[in-house]
Amino acid sequence: MAEAESIYSEMVEATQERGSRLEEALFVGENFQQAMLEATQALRSVHDNLLSQDSPDPLTVQEQLQELQVCSSVQRCSLYT
Repeated sequence: MAEAESIYSEMVEATQERGSRLEEALFVGENFQQAMLEATQALRSVHDNLLSQDSPDPLTVQEQLQELQVCSSVQRCSLYT
């Protein structure tokens, strides 16, 4: 009978420990889900913003690229001030 009580106690303890671990996993999962939802919403917002913008003029893009190449070799640049 003592052996049965010992086994029962071990099962109760293991079950409680498992329950605690499952609660922790649920908490982490819920936090992950919330973070993923926020990231998805941010990406959707950026996507919508990009779609709403006009296509850039190729000449303007070329000028900006040339300005960035000059700025990459200079510490201070008008783009960053």
